[in-house]
Amino acid sequence: MTSDHRGAKRITLNQSGMIYGAKGEPIVSCKTQNVSATGALLELEHETEVPRTFILAFSRDGQVRRKCRVVWSVANIIGVKFDG
Repeated sequence: MTSDHRGAKRITLNQSGMIYGAKGEPIVSCKTQNVSATGALLELEHETEVPRTFILAFSRDGQVRRKCRVVWSVANIIGVKFDG
């Protein structure tokens, strides 16, 4: 049995989103697989390099956004921590 050492409970989401660079430029679309108060697991549309910090838009209109920092990545899956 594995244990989960995260401080915050994760909620399955599977919602489309978009990753933006620091200047607001779109980088890649993604799916937020799960989310917590402190971070998220993202599946990128295709394997691509993303900046260490970026803005994640949870909605198509971009109204719900969070500043993120990459904690780990494998192929097109990344784990992020929310900043701020």
